[in-house]
Amino acid sequence: MNNFSTEWDEIYINKEQLASWPWSDLVSLVFRHCKDLITHSGAVLELGCGAGPNIPFIQALGMDYYAIEGSATIVNSLHEKYKDLQDKVQVGDFTNVDSFTRIPDIDIIIDRAAVTHNNLTAIKQTLDNSFNALKSGGCFIGIDWFSTQHSDFKMGKQSGDQYTRTDIETGRL
Repeated sequence: MNNFSTEWDEIYINKEQLASWPWSDLVSLVFRHCKDLITHSGAVLELGCGAGPNIPFIQALGMDYYAIEGSATIVNSLHEKYKDLQDKVQVGDFTNVDSFTRIPDIDIIIDRAAVTHNNLTAIKQTLDNSFNALKSGGCFIGIDWFSTQHSDFKMGKQSGDQYTRTDIETGRL
């Protein structure tokens, strides 16, 4: 069962959020914290890869790139653009442990603001899935997570737990 929102598919159908450059924060953090893991036999898993802006960066490192992405629309687009990733970029729900079973020996897991779009239970499950899937000594890099200190946190409606908000109509969240 997939728990992710269909809104992501709508975003990509409407050709929104189609970034094509790697995120500088991610590049810096990989080189700072994962430099010993960068090998030509290594593997990186991205949670919620979107339009794939980090793919060229990971490929330039010579590492195998894998992704779990909720939008079939954007995954199909990535399969057209990166023919060699058709078996490695999959439509799935990274909050579900079964999504991790097809990916071997993960050295680095990256997340740029995908995990944070879930409720607290799903975030905890994703982190458990991630840490269980990482090789010993592997690295998890998560960036751009939402904060309860952000002014937009008070927008919308509380949903499910104290940290989850829905129906936010304006703002950055």
